[in-house]
Amino acid sequence: MPQALAGVASVAVLHAAVRRTSGAGAGLITGAALALTPVAALMVRFNNPDALLVLLLTAAAYCVVRALDKASPRWLVLAGAAVGFAFLTKMLQAFLVLPAFALVYLLAAPTTLGRRVGHLAAALGTVVVAGGWWIAVAELVPAGSRPFIGGSQDNSILELTLGYNGIGRLNGDEVGSVGGGGGGWGTPGLARLFGTEMGSGIAWLLPAALLALLCGLWLTRRAPIAPGRRWSSGVAGCWSPWPCSA
Repeated sequence: MPQALAGVASVAVLHAAVRRTSGAGAGLITGAALALTPVAALMVRFNNPDALLVLLLTAAAYCVVRALDKASPRWLVLAGAAVGFAFLTKMLQAFLVLPAFALVYLLAAPTTLGRRVGHLAAALGTVVVAGGWWIAVAELVPAGSRPFIGGSQDNSILELTLGYNGIGRLNGDEVGSVGGGGGGWGTPGLARLFGTEMGSGIAWLLPAALLALLCGLWLTRRAPIAPGRRWSSGVAGCWSPWPCSA
């Protein structure tokens, strides 16, 4: 039930984000796309952190959209907090969205460059605090006084962060990761999303999303880079939690 509710909430938050800049119709279409994506339906059907990860990253995207309206550091800090909590959910996989969020805010926020950089620094600090406290606690408590760090190979939270829930998800070198013991999940790497194991769940949507992003940028090529549909296309089109959560 919690995973199902997280899926419903993700659709609602995504709809709210798109509706702010592109209207109710676009919001309904976008929400329907998330609800009907096979991999999204799959991950909210069983007890796994992926549904919460997607909800938190979708909430972060909503906060970035709100931050861009008036260059609001408060909303950007809230986005950082959401990404930090997403880190606690599935560690380094949550950070895949950060480059897109930072780039869009750096280019489009309606304020001076210095303030944009300052706002991003504050948001980054929030990410570190919101997600790093657990790493600090796990590292400071002696191994004999706490449970074994599940998923790690040597009872280390850092190894779990950088390995099983980090680089190992991309290169498959870590024991217990997708490549090391996942079985039918395909060969690690970007091409895995287009393989027979996962293609039917997400790959069909990726070309459509890329095409829609390029068309949106072309149709708004004469629009100012400041807040408007042009930057909202960047927020919506340049990130996806599915590759990291899959």
